[in-house]
Amino acid sequence: MHGEPIDILQIEKTFGDKSVVSDVSLSVKAGEFLSLLGPSGSGKTTLLMMIAGFEFPNAGQICVGSRDITYLAPNRRAVGMVFQKYALFPHMTVAQNVAFPLRMRSVTTKDINRRVSEMIDLVQLTGFEGRYPQQLSGGQQQRVAVARALIAEPPVLLMDEPLSALDKKLRETMQIEIKRIQNRLGVTVVYVTHDQEEALTMSDRIAVMSEGRLVQVGSPFDLYQRPATSFVAEFVGKMNFLNGEYVEAELGKCRVRISEHATLSSDLVADGESEQYRLGGRVRVAIRPEDITITRRFEFGHTTDNVLRGTVEAVIFLGQAHIILVQIEGQGEAPVQVLVPSSIGHATFVQGETVDLVIAPSAVRLFPRGVGSVQ
Repeated sequence: MHGEPIDILQIEKTFGDKSVVSDVSLSVKAGEFLSLLGPSGSGKTTLLMMIAGFEFPNAGQICVGSRDITYLAPNRRAVGMVFQKYALFPHMTVAQNVAFPLRMRSVTTKDINRRVSEMIDLVQLTGFEGRYPQQLSGGQQQRVAVARALIAEPPVLLMDEPLSALDKKLRETMQIEIKRIQNRLGVTVVYVTHDQEEALTMSDRIAVMSEGRLVQVGSPFDLYQRPATSFVAEFVGKMNFLNGEYVEAELGKCRVRISEHATLSSDLVADGESEQYRLGGRVRVAIRPEDITITRRFEFGHTTDNVLRGTVEAVIFLGQAHIILVQIEGQGEAPVQVLVPSSIGHATFVQGETVDLVIAPSAVRLFPRGVGSVQ
């Protein structure tokens, strides 16, 4: 089984007078695992359904390999599909469900039996061939759905939020299983999810969608470390946001006043260059929780760059880490989250304690305020 590339060119889709996918162009490499990530209503499932053939675009083109499949019927696309609710036949056994696509193609019984055995082994369900779907757990049903989608050896596998009904532990296990199967077979996968941790775990690249448009496409690392907009920064991973006032740019760094006594310098400026910021202009400052160092109150003097003073509101134990919530002086909004590994033993901070938060300029991202925030 070999994956084929997918080329999506200027796809448009409207329902009535509502545009749900607008001017989307995207290339997926052969054998790549690409996730379409976005909130509800962002257009990701509609885009997937157009690749599958269950919806047709109003404009644009979709190609798999060298074939234009834009208006082909679903069964003529050589594309496998795994749905959110699995869609297994309740009156068929595991083996019969997996074999179904081949029986529709008049494949010989000998070849069907061989392929069913191979696929059931691949998804680690050997011994379950005679069971019915209602006798399986959610994760086992999911494996059957994957085996059935792959048995006809499609070059492309489409998956529409297939793990959303599973509990957290099983979902994490299945993420690794699906990625393992995809790596072994080399099939091209387009995977729809609204779960950013799932997208980060499984994907070679992630395409972030918002209001029917592509916002950013890149590797999980790129999206996490270099979000192009504040929407991506807020949607991919945990992020603290502070409001500030642009002060100046000097020696390649931008400075933003957070409060009367606190200024942050940044050498990470997204959404373009520093020229877009004007003296006194409003700026949105973004900082990852793990990029903050929390210390007991130092006496730095009246004003110190890249040190925020605050008061501990709560300490939350997560197992491998603590989240410390700190209310920053001069910021009357949500408290800043600081992530501290449990092994460091920072659970000694207590509610009401005054602290300093030290933030390196390399961890401070700037965005224009009021643009691209999550609704």
